[in-house]
Amino acid sequence: MIVEFKPTATIKSANGQEISQSVHSRIGSSVKKDFTRTGLAGVQLVQLSPETSVEEAVNFYRSDPNVLSVSPNYIDHLDCTPNDPQFNTLWALHNTGQTGGTADADIDAPEAWDLAQGSTGIVVAVIDSGVDCTHQDLAANIWTNSGEIPGNGIDDDRNGYIDDVHGYDFVNDDNNPYDDNGHGTHCAGTIAAVGNNANGITGVNWNTKIMPLKAGSADGMLTIADELEAISYATMMGADVISCSFGGTNYVSSVETAIAASPAVVVCAAGNDGTNNDVTPHYPANYNCANIIAVAATDHNDNLASFSNYGATTVDVAAPGDGIYSTVPGYTTVFSDSMTTLANWNVQSPWGLTTAVYYSAPSSVTDSPGGYYSNNANCALTRKNPIDLSSCSDACLRFIIGGEAESEYDGLLIECSHDGATWTTVDSISGSTGGYFYSWETDLSDYCGDSSVYLRFRFVSDSANTYDGYYIDDVEVFYHAPNGNSYGYKSGTSMATPHVSGLAALVKAADPSLSTSQIKQTILSTVDAKSSLTGKVATGGRINAYRAVNSVATVVDAAVVSDTIPTTMTAGQSASVSVTMQNTGTTTWSEGDRIRLGAVGDAALFGPARVTIPAGVTVAPGASHIFTYTMTAPATAGTYTPQYRMVWELHQWFGETLTKTVQVTAAVDAAVVSDTIPATMTAGESASV
Repeated sequence: MIVEFKPTATIKSANGQEISQSVHSRIGSSVKKDFTRTGLAGVQLVQLSPETSVEEAVNFYRSDPNVLSVSPNYIDHLDCTPNDPQFNTLWALHNTGQTGGTADADIDAPEAWDLAQGSTGIVVAVIDSGVDCTHQDLAANIWTNSGEIPGNGIDDDRNGYIDDVHGYDFVNDDNNPYDDNGHGTHCAGTIAAVGNNANGITGVNWNTKIMPLKAGSADGMLTIADELEAISYATMMGADVISCSFGGTNYVSSVETAIAASPAVVVCAAGNDGTNNDVTPHYPANYNCANIIAVAATDHNDNLASFSNYGATTVDVAAPGDGIYSTVPGYTTVFSDSMTTLANWNVQSPWGLTTAVYYSAPSSVTDSPGGYYSNNANCALTRKNPIDLSSCSDACLRFIIGGEAESEYDGLLIECSHDGATWTTVDSISGSTGGYFYSWETDLSDYCGDSSVYLRFRFVSDSANTYDGYYIDDVEVFYHAPNGNSYGYKSGTSMATPHVSGLAALVKAADPSLSTSQIKQTILSTVDAKSSLTGKVATGGRINAYRAVNSVATVVDAAVVSDTIPTTMTAGQSASVSVTMQNTGTTTWSEGDRIRLGAVGDAALFGPARVTIPAGVTVAPGASHIFTYTMTAPATAGTYTPQYRMVWELHQWFGETLTKTVQVTAAVDAAVVSDTIPATMTAGESASV
């Protein structure tokens, strides 16, 4: 249970500890963890006695006048849906229609990077399943606790955690927040995969620091206690942004208190149930905290993703979250089976293959291929050969599952054995998947080091009510390998959330003086309004990184002197133009420092996005440089507003924006050169012309 005592009864008061101990002793509970050290005085994780039910404990603590709130130590889930392998590019950052979606249905990241690429002074805490800190696209951006001396076994900074050099693992209570699920690493890559390093991908930020806080286990479960401690740690260690791609339906007062007490921007996933959060809350997104940004997910057409929760008052904004490509931990596959045959399995009837329902063609395996399963079923699908896990320290079973069984009474048991005779249940599934296939992961770490691990799926049912049963596809066992440098696709509001977390860090980098409320307001007030989001999220829009960063960018070290950009052009017409920029700063410009004229918005439709200072040319403070290039009008007539700005790409300053209005008229396919048509003629007269 999570028990929160009233301020007058906390252990900070003179008799607070005596009061709390007295309350616990009356019901036989013991304190497992006290959150006072992380700034939450009076909040405790308690272990109930074996004789006490959860319901009895809730009623007992609620009736005590010293207790402010009490809740079970609920388990939340990472807000991720199955991979969708058809997406193959970073459309969310720059959408050209490359995935079959709508061009510019993105967050305008390249335009934002003209203004800021992030800052190593900004820290984003990722509360998730951990982070692969050795990944080639993340290693340089992993946060380091400067107050801790690595590996000396001492709590050097006296924050209550030993050797927490690169974050902490609250699941296993150690200093190695390694990601044994993959979800956290994926989120971290979207926030701040290293940019411009000739490897893999880039995040919304190129340089921002990631603080890995592992609160999620290998199977994607997070207890409230671990979430609470991770939030408190992030606050204590000074995170500027806290990214929360997880959630559940249970309200817990102490978690709301912890978030409200944090000075960080806290970005939370709205959830993946396709439901209205105004009606059915999803926490932590639904907590009433001024620093929370609740995020829905959009697809590559700027539509609300089919799985995404929404809420006209409780969900703030949307961001890309469907088919997102990012970093994932490297792993080694021990075995995999696409379930096209059952040659690798001992099959107990009625288990069998079916081609009627599957995740990947042509078939899946099901506990009842003939229809609904029977009452009192007890049948197993057992892998013939044992699995060798002797060379790994963590391992995971992953498979795709869909279907339905009577909730809590019938279901699937995942069992392991050291000898093939004595079996232990390591996971279970019951209820409905809602007509969808999901990726399910089961932690097998307890069997690591064993060279012969037996595995089976066992379906069981009671004597009442039957359903269609489960369909299993694409089974694999794998273990994670550091330095794997892998990438993959994931979908969910979990993937939308880090886009907003990354943007919060990018806005903070552009103007470090901004307060938490100002950062939130900047993001919400600069969205791209979308009709598909009207009435679905409070802002009615999807985030726009360029507009957000541009709205707070105030440093000007370059000024427009003159330009020859025409105000009218014919569709398809080309013109040689020039823009003269003066160096009004204190640093000399040169080609080697990547000084360039940056094209923003409509400017990209007229020609090159980058016009660089030539090699060997320098522009001293006070001097000017003339940029010349060819400008070609778009093929479609209309009114355009191209913008140009001086940009020093690897530094945090930029120049005055030149904005022009160019009227493009339809092209004319013929022109009069000369004629011999007479000016006067007599009625009925003929003339050769």
